[in-house]
Amino acid sequence: MYTRIVENTLRSLRSAPEILILYGPRRVGKNTLLKKLHDERVVENEPTAMYSLDDQTAQAIFGDRLKLAASHAILNGSGQGRFLS
Repeated sequence: MYTRIVENTLRSLRSAPEILILYGPRRVGKNTLLKKLHDERVVENEPTAMYSLDDQTAQAIFGDRLKLAASHAILNGSGQGRFLS
């Protein structure tokens, strides 16, 4: 797998206390990239968790809150989130 431009940025944010949300068009490799970074943390024995909002259980737990937080940060420019394009 080749290194994506956003990969190094995500890697540098791994220790951030915030929840990182990666979103974008379908089938561009978001889950593949997150799985790679997740697996690196598992090998390094660092705490990690990965959820997909395609999963109905994750939607039930996080869905509305994450959608609200993301839309608030995008629409209001609140600066509470970091959005990578």
